[in-house]
Amino acid sequence: MSKDDLVHENDRLAAEVTRLTVGLEEVKEMFQNMEKTFVESKATFSLGRYGALKDMIKKVTSEEVLKKVHSLSENQATEKKGMSGLVHKAKQFSGEEGGAATAKGENPSGGKSKGKLSGFFKKIKDVTGFSDDAPDIRCLDKEDIRKDNDRKRREIQRMNTRGLRAYNKLEKLNKRYQASKAMPPPTRYQELKDMIKDNIGDDKI
Repeated sequence: MSKDDLVHENDRLAAEVTRLTVGLEEVKEMFQNMEKTFVESKATFSLGRYGALKDMIKKVTSEEVLKKVHSLSENQATEKKGMSGLVHKAKQFSGEEGGAATAKGENPSGGKSKGKLSGFFKKIKDVTGFSDDAPDIRCLDKEDIRKDNDRKRREIQRMNTRGLRAYNKLEKLNKRYQASKAMPPPTRYQELKDMIKDNIGDDKI
């Protein structure tokens, strides 16, 4: 493999590491918010809390959330190349789809779309420490680039494992929630509490 090939591969792997890092940080924050809301709901009267518990679960098990979390269990490093791939994934993770802004009559190069994308890159810098003056991978020799690629692959594999763990928890939570609909309210109320308790405080996500 030529040095250029190794550099292109490094670009793809780096973009994937960034996508997974940001995505997993958002998933972790989602679970933390559910735990915080659950604790705060204890001060609510049972009848009102019943609805709040359902809302907590529905918020983290929507089809959109499950799809995004599932994507974190997959290595998409070969889907796109370099920075263009990172921009593509940034748009996907921020909820944008190709042509959506144009279809709504918005300016694709500004306004809401630009704000979402700039926010994504700010999150990248906050979470990963990425900066505009990061060292150029081309300054390394082939062997060092190859080693860095291997390191990135191992990191991606570890993060994919975390993503799969999060997805499995949410998928199981969703199935339990659907099954609980057949329960009488008093029984379901306790089941809803148990569902949430079983899905918070996991430091492996």
